[in-house]
Amino acid sequence: MHGFICAISLEEEILPLNFEWKVPFDFQGKMIKREIRGKNYQIEQYTSEKFIEEKLWIDNDTFLFIVEGLIVNIDQLKIDFSAKNATELIQKLYTAEKQFFKHFEGNFSGLFYHKKDKIWYTFNNQSGTKRIFYFCNSKRIVVGNDLFTLVKALKTLNESISLNEQAAYLLLTSSIVFENMTLVNEVKKLQAGEYLEISNNRIHTDYYFNLANISKVDATQKSMIENLNFRFNEAIILQHEIDLKYDFNHLTTLSGGLDSRMELFSAKEMGYSQQIAFNFSKKGYADQLISKQIAEKYDIPLLQFSLSPDMMLPVDDIIAVNDGLISYTNCCHVFSILNQLKDQRFGAIHTGIMGDTVMGSSVNDDARIKKRLYSVNTVFPDQINYIDNLIAKYKNAELCLIYNLIFFGESNGFVNFDLMGETLSPFLNTSFLSYAYSIPNELKFNRKLYIEWIKTCRPGVAGFVWETIAGKPTNNQFLRQFYRYKRAVIKRLPIETRWKDNMSPEKTWYDQNQFVREKLDQYFFNNVSRISNSKLSEDVIALYNNEDFNVKARCITLVGAIKLLFD
Repeated sequence: MHGFICAISLEEEILPLNFEWKVPFDFQGKMIKREIRGKNYQIEQYTSEKFIEEKLWIDNDTFLFIVEGLIVNIDQLKIDFSAKNATELIQKLYTAEKQFFKHFEGNFSGLFYHKKDKIWYTFNNQSGTKRIFYFCNSKRIVVGNDLFTLVKALKTLNESISLNEQAAYLLLTSSIVFENMTLVNEVKKLQAGEYLEISNNRIHTDYYFNLANISKVDATQKSMIENLNFRFNEAIILQHEIDLKYDFNHLTTLSGGLDSRMELFSAKEMGYSQQIAFNFSKKGYADQLISKQIAEKYDIPLLQFSLSPDMMLPVDDIIAVNDGLISYTNCCHVFSILNQLKDQRFGAIHTGIMGDTVMGSSVNDDARIKKRLYSVNTVFPDQINYIDNLIAKYKNAELCLIYNLIFFGESNGFVNFDLMGETLSPFLNTSFLSYAYSIPNELKFNRKLYIEWIKTCRPGVAGFVWETIAGKPTNNQFLRQFYRYKRAVIKRLPIETRWKDNMSPEKTWYDQNQFVREKLDQYFFNNVSRISNSKLSEDVIALYNNEDFNVKARCITLVGAIKLLFD
């Protein structure tokens, strides 16, 4: 939501710009603004004071280098490259190879300019959890972390902008804007592990990290488990030492799933004892109960936040966090509890985000993957053709799913948690992520190897019910499949049970809560006139009237995003 922005003039000296940032929420901590101006460029960063020493801000005669986010291995890199400080490290890394940022680990994005070579680089991290947007024409280039701020800068510069209708239909049919698109035709986004190079008044994008380049490993199951465990432990160390450096507690999500408890158990077993866990779900739902059982058994302080239907109402605030590029209900549950975390003394927010994907949930047949990429009942032939062509661009359908729906979609949790701190997940450590992807699909299907790893190295994790199947992961695969089937049946029965809902039951609340339903309907119909294209407007209204709330929420997001970006 905040971060850095850089405007570069390609023709003449740049005139001073007043960048417009979103107003911080009341629960956010102190913000800091800093600026660099050159003859033909202007850079500004508006960022949280937390971890400010880690957000490198270097400007000397040779280069400038700016970081938004948290690079957790900077201290180790100083040792590895015999550098006395960060400035010397960056100089050595750049001298060795231009895409030096491939050495970084963490939740980061950055901007680099070598003043002698006259070359710029901007980049996000390997999984794209810190976003980079960019605009380019023959006169100027503008790059930054926040789409709203970048769009406002373009308006100040008298640049025209327009709605990207393909992106709008993707939001409606898939809940997420895919590839390098945004809702603004003239503005693109970098994908995970991608960088933008600017030299000789030209731009070039390429990947410095791409899972497509990783070959499948040929090894025994025992060796695979040992490799996974070693790399996971190394990631835990990197991500928790940064808290200790600043005397922070470790704040960790805890749910009924496997991923968050893997992160929490591993860290605690490795000696990171100052843990505070937090859970958020509907009151009485299994996710809440399982988390409480885990915390009590292992004497971990637990903050529990109950979700309620009114979390769906601050539509404009939630859309502002992710610029309307993802359906707003994907993270309204996270946004609703942030205010309650503000009094905790913590550094990073530790999560298991994307663990399930990394360890196998993305492995499926092409038809099921396509159904995840196109998730409405209404048939839009052009959009279905787009999805077919999109899948064809990738080595396999799984990679298409990971790079479009997973990396960008699930990073929405990062974007929201980053309002309070810097979010980390050991499953996204480059070494772990790469090795996990290299495991043959037949071992990842239905999390087969994931469960064996847990049973072998973290048996405590397996001792509690797994919310996804309503059974323990220690059961054999036939029992696990039975539990999945049993839970699916229970969810369809007209009875009250802790397995009835899910972590964020927005559809149920919309259907059953008249006040919430009327407020959201009112928001939609008050703003749908902002869509100027008559065909798109007709389709949006038809979807809102005929589809379930999951799709209605996408329609609400689209009109709210147009309000945010184009007003």
